[in-house]
Amino acid sequence: MRDLLDQARSRTPGCCAVSTEVWRGGRPTARLTSHPDLGQLHGASRLLTDSPMRTAADTLLPVRVDDILVDQRWPEFCATALRLGLRSLASAVILRDGYPVTGTVYSLRPRGLPGYATSLATAMLHEGGIVLSQLQAYAGLRRETMNLTAAIAAREVVEQAKGFLMHARNCDADEAYAELRRTAREGNMRVSEAARWLVTTRPVS
Repeated sequence: MRDLLDQARSRTPGCCAVSTEVWRGGRPTARLTSHPDLGQLHGASRLLTDSPMRTAADTLLPVRVDDILVDQRWPEFCATALRLGLRSLASAVILRDGYPVTGTVYSLRPRGLPGYATSLATAMLHEGGIVLSQLQAYAGLRRETMNLTAAIAAREVVEQAKGFLMHARNCDADEAYAELRRTAREGNMRVSEAARWLVTTRPVS
């Protein structure tokens, strides 16, 4: 995503910085910026009742500010932006999994962005959505693999503990498992935890 932000900044004439936000419940819940100074702007905007990005998220329409110095729609936001030297911006919005996602490009000059700036920001958001979908799919597969690995490891230690009990108590597999369950219940543990405790603490013959 950071690479996409950098690409959007370099492909937009006059652009000095780019940000993207995910909105849930009328508030930004995730944000990424191409420039650290934007952290000050967005840190302040979280406390404001309105901003260009919030308007875009609420209306699902792009927002353009040709001169932050003279635009009076978001006075507190604009005052903070001016302190950072920003003079114009364009914010696009798309819906992703039912939530608005905004992408904003900024310029240090009034009317410093081309008319197609919001189109470029929209393209960045769509590209970012593809990247995020791929990352989410990868993360899901990774979680599934980790869960499967943990389940296999737990099964192995349970079988090992059952084997130890069968040998030590001269009992069958069902009786050994029942003993594991009893130990787990008394110790307020899962069966796999009881098995691991038994395997790691049993006397070495």
